[in-house]
Amino acid sequence: MAVTPNGKYAVSGAFDQSIKIFDLEGKQQVHEFKGIHKSRFLSLNILSPFIEEIRTIAISPDGKYIISGSYDRSIKILDFETKQQVHCFENAHDGNIMKVLISSDGRLLVSCAEDKSVKMFDLQSRQEMYTLKDICSSYSSKIVSKLLNRLK
Repeated sequence: MAVTPNGKYAVSGAFDQSIKIFDLEGKQQVHEFKGIHKSRFLSLNILSPFIEEIRTIAISPDGKYIISGSYDRSIKILDFETKQQVHCFENAHDGNIMKVLISSDGRLLVSCAEDKSVKMFDLQSRQEMYTLKDICSSYSSKIVSKLLNRLK
């Protein structure tokens, strides 16, 4: 879950592959993205919602973008205002994505996955900058946070 910089909205990802936006002042859900992340296990329809959960959510410092990472190994960039997907890093990792973080200036996106890799992306050009392999444990995002802190 993440909260917008202005504190008005919370955004959450779920086991059912949905992303929900909640108005914190009005105490209600105001939008739901469905089908943003797709199952890699289409033949296992009963299990796929539990296999392909949205694992991590981040919001850009300007509040313009929602970034999600999922067990489908993709990273999606959604426009908060238009509620449209504006970019997808398809198969961003070789393992399930566990954490996405955005630099304080909003220029860089860093992700960590079960494949023990950390990747950095330029959010303006929407290009991968580099990959560090065997750098993080499968469920640790501390290295990602430290990397971003050093880049500030």
